[in-house]
Amino acid sequence: IDALATSIKRYGLIHPIVIDAENNLIAGGRRLQACQQLGWAEVDVRPYGELTENERREIELEENLLRKDLTPEERTKTLLERVRVAAEIIEEEAANTPTVLLESDKTVASAPAKVVSQSKIAERLGVSQATISNAQRHMQALQKYPRGVLQESSWRVHQARHPSRQA
Repeated sequence: IDALATSIKRYGLIHPIVIDAENNLIAGGRRLQACQQLGWAEVDVRPYGELTENERREIELEENLLRKDLTPEERTKTLLERVRVAAEIIEEEAANTPTVLLESDKTVASAPAKVVSQSKIAERLGVSQATISNAQRHMQALQKYPRGVLQESSWRVHQARHPSRQA
């Protein structure tokens, strides 16, 4: 919920909460919790009107079961793309920060950094530096060992047997 609240705070509520005619929650419980955590008094909703219990359940299941969870590879690629974009945003913000000249020697006291630190990126994304490092190592492994290479017929799977169980 914390990560979702951070996302909603930054980007707003992208998908409204779904309610019925009596204002009963149908879909969006986690989004609602995140908005409450942010202290919001009001949230955008999509009213569905009068619904039977089966129609309510159908909508709830539709939202929860038919969405596609990301594969580990997709999650890694998405995180690393977010890292890249966050670094560019931090660089842009630094470039737009006015430089200050010291009166004593007229040297630049602050200048945009050419390399964005991983700690600044992690802070902006609300993840740990270890999460970013793990994603980078995962991507390196994916590039070194493309999908399926370990399942090729030339690779044999050997099962270790306990010596007392061998016949």
